[in-house]
Amino acid sequence: MPHLATKFEVCKKRAQPIVMEEYGDDKLWLPGLQIESTGILTPLNSCMALVCIDGSSECNLVVADTCNNLSDTRHPIQTSLKTFRGHHLLNEHKVPAIPVSLIHFYPDAETTPRIPVIALGSGADVYMYHAHTPFQRFTLPFIRPNSEEYEIWQDLSTAAESVLVSVAEFLNPGKEAGGFVDEAIVEYSCSRLNDLRASGVQLAQRSLDLLSFASARERQQFVSDEATSPLLTQAEISCMGVLNRNSESYDAQGMIVIGTEEGMLYIVSPPGYSIIETFKLHHAISQISILGSYERGFAIAVICRDGGFYIISRYSSRYFKGTFDFKLRFQSPITCIQELRDHEKGFTGFAVALSNRENPIYALRFGKFGRDGGSLVMIGSQGELDIRILRRHCDLNTAPEVNQSQNRHSFDGSNTPEPVEQPLPIARKTRLYLETIKNERENAKAIYENLQHDLMRLRLLAAKTSFSLNQNNANPVSQKTMLKVDCHIKGMGPTWRIYVTVTNTGDGDSPPTLLMITADPELYRIEYGGIEIPPLSPRHSTNRSTFLHARDDSSLVCSSENGVAESIAKDAFDIATDKAPGAYFESSTDGHKIYYRIWKSYFQKYTQAGILVRSMDWRGHGRTLKSNKDGVPGYCGSFLQVHLDMLQLYNIDVEGVPKSLPTFAYGQSMGGLLALLFAKNHGSKIQNLSGVISQSPAIKAGAPPSAPVLWAVRSLGSFVPKVTQPNELDIMGINSSEDRIVEYLKDPLNHGLISVQLAKDMFDGIDEITAAAGDFKFPLIMYHNQSDRLTIATGSSELFSKIGSSDKKYFEFAADLKLGHELHNESTVQQSIISDYTTWIFERCSTASKL
Repeated sequence: MPHLATKFEVCKKRAQPIVMEEYGDDKLWLPGLQIESTGILTPLNSCMALVCIDGSSECNLVVADTCNNLSDTRHPIQTSLKTFRGHHLLNEHKVPAIPVSLIHFYPDAETTPRIPVIALGSGADVYMYHAHTPFQRFTLPFIRPNSEEYEIWQDLSTAAESVLVSVAEFLNPGKEAGGFVDEAIVEYSCSRLNDLRASGVQLAQRSLDLLSFASARERQQFVSDEATSPLLTQAEISCMGVLNRNSESYDAQGMIVIGTEEGMLYIVSPPGYSIIETFKLHHAISQISILGSYERGFAIAVICRDGGFYIISRYSSRYFKGTFDFKLRFQSPITCIQELRDHEKGFTGFAVALSNRENPIYALRFGKFGRDGGSLVMIGSQGELDIRILRRHCDLNTAPEVNQSQNRHSFDGSNTPEPVEQPLPIARKTRLYLETIKNERENAKAIYENLQHDLMRLRLLAAKTSFSLNQNNANPVSQKTMLKVDCHIKGMGPTWRIYVTVTNTGDGDSPPTLLMITADPELYRIEYGGIEIPPLSPRHSTNRSTFLHARDDSSLVCSSENGVAESIAKDAFDIATDKAPGAYFESSTDGHKIYYRIWKSYFQKYTQAGILVRSMDWRGHGRTLKSNKDGVPGYCGSFLQVHLDMLQLYNIDVEGVPKSLPTFAYGQSMGGLLALLFAKNHGSKIQNLSGVISQSPAIKAGAPPSAPVLWAVRSLGSFVPKVTQPNELDIMGINSSEDRIVEYLKDPLNHGLISVQLAKDMFDGIDEITAAAGDFKFPLIMYHNQSDRLTIATGSSELFSKIGSSDKKYFEFAADLKLGHELHNESTVQQSIISDYTTWIFERCSTASKL
């Protein structure tokens, strides 16, 4: 890596390290503030920061402290976040867990005044505070356990369940029913777990707890109590840092970098606090150091507990070994180290605290404290506070004489090789990139001059071509009639709609004109190839449209990157041989067969967390359409009929699942609108409806219909309900991934049609939920995407602001993420959405009932 090569070059030219000053000499420092006791009982260097907490020019000292609380047996260790202004305690917040790391960052780039967020890492959670107030909590996702370890606990779970069944049925009254798993099975499983741990596998906390028991009966009891619940490994935070998004200024928007004991490194992006990057290292992470910005290039140096050193960038993580630099030996152990960096004086040094004092220093910070820059803040083992201020006119480039007659510090270089610059092996493309950067830096002026020369040639060529076209009447705008034609195609096939806008750009009236539209007759059929254009006044335009049909409905035609038309064939599908998991129920109203299933691929992650999911293909769509001969694509009967089918789906009995469990309605796009209306009109019919998840709801369309079309739909919807037409979806807005779009096009169950009745119900439903938003009292979580082109996020935010529920949450993903309409299928945010929804669901369950 270039940074390492630069580091070695500097080390080669640098003199041996020198101890510039010892504690108490005061050749460089002015005494600032000394307090014998601040109430800080457990100072930790990683849980201390100097922060402008209220956006002013005055910096405060923020410390996370822990103490023993013997009076409270349930919480014997009490943690608090303390903020000091000078030597006064400004405020204190109780924290429900033991702190590990404390950082501060700015969650956005525009808000003024610039008030940072203080993030405190503890266990699997990051507690955030903003402007002296608890702000938000972020929880790390569960980690998939080792496959062999998971298999061991599956065997133990099977054994525990069989014991429970035998005890419940009491099949053998003569045999003692102790309710414990057989000792031989438990001991064999413990032996396998010990072998895994010896081979270097990081075991889950449950496995470690099992191995910690000394007696066989304790292990049997533990297995009987815990084996039947799912094996979930929760990451534990070991360290944190801040990575700026697009700038290296002190108040730039920052992202949280989290290292865990399981060797996972996460990059979490505000304001939605979703995980955008994940790296897996071989061992537990101990410390991290961050350089650069996320969008312009970054490097994260990681030290693991096994002594491994990693450099992680956006695209790679590598293990590096370099030459030995120097070693400064002290007589006493080091308690903490703090970098001293003074940009004005061009100086970088380190403050090293030793344990040779009566009250050693356990926490160090250098920076601005109060209004004084260059302050060194020290906290001792007994909570004493000592602040020193760097002398303004001191010369840091000339080391003062230090009495070393007692040889308290020595430079150990006896076995140290001479530092030699060793170029690191890098890939060919990386080397080419570095050479290109070097060439641009050295020849910037020549490159700029060549660019301007090429631009002038391009402008001259464009002017000559335009003049030639005007001379030969070959320009695309007719010189005689001065008509300008704009054409747009919408739809996902096999039927598209062509929109044509004709504008009179001339000075006089245009005569009646016939516009002809042609296409390859072997591939397409145009419904109306000739369009009559009436006379147009100057600067007036008219809109016309026609339909384009593919000759073979089993394939779609799209344009590839090189402009060549490619055929995307729909996958074959036969309902008679379909083996998809699920079943059918007959509607109690008209006997219509409705396809339903208890889970599907996207919901597997919910079921793993203990959440049962019921879903169905509503009428006119999916397998429900294919299973009914009288089904019409895009025709669902009515929204009321869909809600009745949902109630019937809810009433289907599932073995071992009581109806009293908390129930949530979930919907995406038009399903999000259906979920809101279902809770409003039929929520009382669900025994325990505990909330609604509405994702990208169809409240405001990306391409709203014109007033005449809307009037026609509302007027004719009840008379010709089954008349269908292409839904004209912007297919490229479905997802940011082209592979996902191709999958969507190839899906044989996507027909791309909408009925007049369905469109009428959608518009009526939008008006209904908007008018009754104030009376909506169910818990609600609503996610949307600012760059959504199919449903506009402003419609969701406006509706959310009117919702009368006191328990509601709304979040928009930033437009610069460039996400599509189906947020749950976006790989960059899918895991964070599932984690947010799962956490939100369990928080609203009165009892933690898991299947």
